[in-house]
Order: sequence, then C-alpha cells, then structure tokens
Amino acid sequence: MLNSTAGQLGIFFSSLILSIAASIVMSYRIEQVGNALGVSEGLLGIVTALGADSPEIAAAVTAISRGQHDIGLGVIFGSNIFNFAALLGLSAAMVGSIKMRRKGLVLDASVALWVALMVALQAIGWLSTLIAGLLLAGVVVPYIALFLLKRDQIERVTLLGGISGWLAEAVGGAREDARGDGPPSRPDKMDILSLFPLLVAIVLSSIGMVDTASTLGQRWNIPGAITGTLILAGLTGIPNAVAAVQLARAGRGSAVATETLTSNTINTIVGGFVPLAILGVSQLSFESQLSITWLLGITAIAGILCFVQRGLTRLGGLVLIALYLGFAGVTIMT
Repeated sequence: MLNSTAGQLGIFFSSLILSIAASIVMSYRIEQVGNALGVSEGLLGIVTALGADSPEIAAAVTAISRGQHDIGLGVIFGSNIFNFAALLGLSAAMVGSIKMRRKGLVLDASVALWVALMVALQAIGWLSTLIAGLLLAGVVVPYIALFLLKRDQIERVTLLGGISGWLAEAVGGAREDARGDGPPSRPDKMDILSLFPLLVAIVLSSIGMVDTASTLGQRWNIPGAITGTLILAGLTGIPNAVAAVQLARAGRGSAVATETLTSNTINTIVGGFVPLAILGVSQLSFESQLSITWLLGITAIAGILCFVQRGLTRLGGLVLIALYLGFAGVTIMT
C-alpha cells in the first residue's frame, strides 16, 4: 500500500505539510527565545531566517548525504531562484510597487551574490573547499559581525575607515524595516524544550520528502535535478513567499529584500557549502550547472532592478517571475 503511487504521494504531502508547519512554529519559538535572552536584532533575524529555511536545508542535506547531488543542489539553487520570483517578484506584482533602502540592498545583494558565486565555483570543482571556505569567511564573518553591533558601535570601528558610516546606515535601515510590530510573548520551559522535537520533525519529514520524491521521480522518469530544482524547491519555499507578500502589503519593501537575500545566503552556505565540504560532489549534471548559472544571473538582475528603481515596480516583479518561468521551461526541456 505504502509503495503504491497513491501511498508515496500521501507520504510526500504529509511530510511536506509537517515540515512547513514545524518550521513556522520553530521560527516563532526561536524569536521568542532570542528576545528573552536579549539577542541583538540582527543576529535574531539571521537565526530566525535559518529556522524558516530549515525545510529546504534539511531536504538538500539529506539528498547530498545520500549521494543524490542533483536533487540536493537542485533544492538549494532552485529554491533561491524561486525566492526571487515568489518573494520579490510576486510581492511587487500583487502590491504594485515596493520601496527599498538602497544601502541595505547593496550590502545584502553583494553578499548573496558573492556567496552564490563561491559555492558555485566549489560545486563545479574550480575552487577547492578550503579556498572557497576562506573566501566565504572573508565576507560572511564580517557581514554577520555587523549585525551583532549597534549603529553607533559600527560608526566607531576605525578599521572600516570612511565606509563605517555607510555600513552603519545600511545595517541600521535593514533592522528598522525588518522589525516586527512587537516582540513575541516570553517563552516558558516547554516553548524552549519544543525546539528539539520541532527540529527532529523537520529532519524526518525532509527525509520522507526526499525518499518519496526520488522514488516517484524514478517511477515517472523525472530527472533528479528537476525533482529538486522545481518540485521540492518550489513547495518548500511557499511559507517564505506568503510572509514576503504580507510584508509588502504592510509597506516594508526593504524587509522583503532582506528576507529574500538573507534566506538565499543562508540556504547556499548551510545547505550547499557545508554538505559539499563534508561529502564532496561528483560531476554535475547539465541541469545543476544551469541552476547555478541562472541563480547568479537572476541575483545580479534583481539587484540591479531594485537599485535602479529604488525598490521594485510591478513590471520589475513580472520580469523576475518571467525569468523563473523561463528557467523552469528550459530545465524541463533539457
């Protein structure tokens, strides 16, 4: 019964629903605990985003650890491409236009593009894991450090020279736009203890998704790259898309951009670089190479569009959606 097509579909969608629901609750619990511990807003935003991205990351790590590199990399790179269309593009198309702060956008987009490029070069074997890791750390560690400091502390860092004021405004603006309507309620012991079973639920449901998607893909002659790049990546990215549209409707365009770019950065490092560094990768399929190339291109195009328009108009949003649809079409055809 469970090995039948209907049984496999039932397991897949049950795992998907459990993974998404658990990640939503876990993100809220992390925010509760972070506020109770007095964690800085910047670090709290990064950790909360990590919780929201856990379905994609867990699915990718599961696939790569089992040697299904096309599925694993497809989930990571495919979900990042999907994020530009669903978080930025769909938000702008539905709302009409979203406004963004240029300085914060430049900072987040530059880091996201650098991270995607380094992991892409690592994945195709042009950079060793050591070199890729050093190049990533040289940018990501200072980036995270900025979010641990307050605006006046950033301005006083003499090592930054004349750009300290610019960075302080970029990071400070991102914090203001990303700030919610109010802190969540303080957690009790059960809220804190619930983090572990929630994480276990996400991991186990991700294993269920990968296993059933792989089985059904083989049964229906669907390449692993398509299974990861279009199916798993798109479905696991739905919660982030819903949250982004709500932010856009509230007039918090910079928060939408920050969520998109930070999510992509976290996905790429935790779900791409780390498992590849530990487990390695065989020769990439054409679909995986296409995903990597398309991600770099859409990251650059989205950054340029948002910078020139000081946000994103409906037309700009439709351009990002069209780029994703083009990517899906080319992936299916090839």
